[in-house]
Amino acid sequence: MGDLRDIKVGILKGGTSGEREISFLSGEQASLALRRKGINVVDIIIESSHESVIKSLICKESIDLAFIALHGEFGEDGGIQSILDDLDIPYTGSSPQASYLAMNKIASKIIFIKRGIPTPSFFVLDKLGGIDDRMISFPKVVKPYYSGSSLGVSIVKNYQEYRQALIKAFNISDKVLTQ
Repeated sequence: MGDLRDIKVGILKGGTSGEREISFLSGEQASLALRRKGINVVDIIIESSHESVIKSLICKESIDLAFIALHGEFGEDGGIQSILDDLDIPYTGSSPQASYLAMNKIASKIIFIKRGIPTPSFFVLDKLGGIDDRMISFPKVVKPYYSGSSLGVSIVKNYQEYRQALIKAFNISDKVLTQ
């Protein structure tokens, strides 16, 4: 690609996830840093997860490279990466599949176990299922199975905190990973 000063970089920020505000902060910092280096930057604010809307928005800017500053769902889960692949626009970060697997905590844990990578034991709770009190020991980590930026993550020390953490995590996803 040559010298980055010869290309137009689109900073993709905003998004539709609960991490929208942090995405704006990340995007602004990336934009400032690149501009200080003399790179031609355009900020692209994502406000939809509809493929046609996003493709139109990105194509309108005629970017050569996308800097993904989106967080959470449709930012780190492979969605935007797939769109950029379809548009044949190179981007920062991982492929759609790698992004999806990194976002999905259950899938990541299964891969770690299969590859012999040490990881704490865990179990998955479904929003519709009950809690088996016999499985509970403390301290414990509770997190949505599919989120980023530690959104919905709690470290709990007792049963009351555990119940509150489950409510918080289930407000984000239908499955919860707990250790």
